[in-house]
Amino acid sequence: MMTCYLKHARDPSVTAYLDIVERAFNNRSWIIASLFLNKELYLVALQAEIAESDKIGIIY
Repeated sequence: MMTCYLKHARDPSVTAYLDIVERAFNNRSWIIASLFLNKELYLVALQAEIAESDKIGIIY
């Protein structure tokens, strides 16, 4: 069973996390994973923006 996973993991066409999700599950899971990863990126950017605005409030 582990060799099947390694065969897919070493596939040169896999370039992103979403490719791994698509191979591991199906197309529906790819959409869910895409939404989750985009949400995570949005929240990280929002957190950075809030941290910067807090610093500006302390300076002025």
